[in-house]
Amino acid sequence: MYIIGLSMATKGGMYVLQMMDFYSSTFSALMVGMAEVLVVTWIYGIDNFLDDIKKMLGFYPYPRLLWKYVWKFVMPLVVVLILIFTWLDFTPARYGDYEFPFWANAIGWALSFSSVFLIPAVAVFKILREKGSFMERVRKLIRPLPEWAPPAEVCIRPNDSFGAKPLLKVTSFDEETAHKI
Repeated sequence: MYIIGLSMATKGGMYVLQMMDFYSSTFSALMVGMAEVLVVTWIYGIDNFLDDIKKMLGFYPYPRLLWKYVWKFVMPLVVVLILIFTWLDFTPARYGDYEFPFWANAIGWALSFSSVFLIPAVAVFKILREKGSFMERVRKLIRPLPEWAPPAEVCIRPNDSFGAKPLLKVTSFDEETAHKI
């Protein structure tokens, strides 16, 4: 980070900044967003996600069925369409009249995909470290840990504009409470 930041303090620093700005804010953000949508809706499960929203707000978002299908089907489709149209409309990076050479664009693409690459890289690393068959490893890794639970004090403050009521207030935490929540 220091070396990259130091390069921006040189005579050509504005060109480095343009490359970082151009490549770090387009494809990588869309691809990370796509990964988040797919993980939350298809791996974690849309029903689990809606239950979490209910725990936070005190009620399910209305209309629940609409949100369920929007988040599960429409959102991934919209993000894929945005990615496709962004790729179709792609033009190499420029700074004013200056068009960056091929090698600079290659570095820009590497910078862009470095953040996206970590998602499957960590997933593969975790799968390889687990014991069991491939599917057993994957099933084990996509489930929450048994000790996972909301914080010891869960208090949902109602928002008067929505008319929500608190679900529960937990002041002590034990195994039985964790499974009820």
